[in-house]
Amino acid sequence: MIFKKRGFTLIEVIIALSIIAILLGIAAPLVYKQLASSAEQATGEEMENLKKALIGDPKKIQNGVRTDFGALGDWGSLLTTLQALVVAQTPAWSYDSVKKAGAGWNGSYISEEGGGYLLDEWGNVYMYSTADYINGNGELVDGKIVSYGPSKAAGGGDDLTVEILKKETTAKVFGYIRDSGGNYLSLASVTIYFPQNGQLFQETLLTNVGGYYEFNNIPFGVRSIYVEPRLVYLKDSAKTTGTEWGNVEFKVGNLSAGNITINSLKANYVVVPPAWYRGITIGGTQVWAPSPSQNGAGSGDTVSFGSYTLAGTGVRRAAYTIYIDSSQVQIPDIYIAGGGNITVFSLDDFRNKAKGGNTVDMTGVNFTITFSDGSVINFTPERGG
Repeated sequence: MIFKKRGFTLIEVIIALSIIAILLGIAAPLVYKQLASSAEQATGEEMENLKKALIGDPKKIQNGVRTDFGALGDWGSLLTTLQALVVAQTPAWSYDSVKKAGAGWNGSYISEEGGGYLLDEWGNVYMYSTADYINGNGELVDGKIVSYGPSKAAGGGDDLTVEILKKETTAKVFGYIRDSGGNYLSLASVTIYFPQNGQLFQETLLTNVGGYYEFNNIPFGVRSIYVEPRLVYLKDSAKTTGTEWGNVEFKVGNLSAGNITINSLKANYVVVPPAWYRGITIGGTQVWAPSPSQNGAGSGDTVSFGSYTLAGTGVRRAAYTIYIDSSQVQIPDIYIAGGGNITVFSLDDFRNKAKGGNTVDMTGVNFTITFSDGSVINFTPERGG
């Protein structure tokens, strides 16, 4: 049997073309949507990479310490343009080995060349701003990167935005300063070093009565703190001495570089029966004794004497390296200890106010001594000899 070949009829061709047209009509939007989605994803990834170049990658950690702070870590603030990620800025990076801190441009901070990093997937130039504002979540924004999307126009409903939050760039840095005995040191000078617009900057404050210090708006990165103590108590040095333990002897160190001069002190203590003391000795020299009309000095009395200088070490203490990697950073307590010029103080001849001046044993009595320079020390004397 012989079969004759036949072609498609016109109706069959029309039907086939119609089916193809329908399939293309279905597929085209899907393909376009897929391409648009890919472009949007690629743009979003590039914007995130730009953000990391500006402020670093918090996921880069080595030995428990964040290692990447981007341009922010070196410059101390957001760069004013995205071009500055690649184009060298002035001043260049430099490091102060004494302050243990550096500042300046140390890029480039992104590997892309030829300006491609400035364009999104649709050929738009990224819009970049460092103007602060509050976003819809009530968060303070330090800067933002914007792509106008496929519409190539601002506010077209397809804009992509990556925000750089203030909590990602600056921190509150706080902590406590203590002496070797664990007592909080008031009025210790604390300085923090950090870059600001490429320049090495510093802020200095004094600890409060609880030894507390607090700095605000410190840029993320590797920073340093320098502590200049005033007078500090030498741990375990307080002893009662003399007849019936009526003298209180303690040692004070000047661990700062410079000399400190004092001309008065105030001793606060509570003892039963109430007692006053009848002399102050510093470095083996009596600097105060009551006049014939005085019985002595009691708790809370400020006693003045001739100026006495406690020599400094002449050597600057080392700065402490710190890592600022979150919006609130508590620095581990800093203990002021080590070598220094030590001076022996003695509050002499404690006597009972109420019973005709009998000697009072001051062993185990809590003391707070405030010196005229503002230094405050605390101790409880043990029985000596």
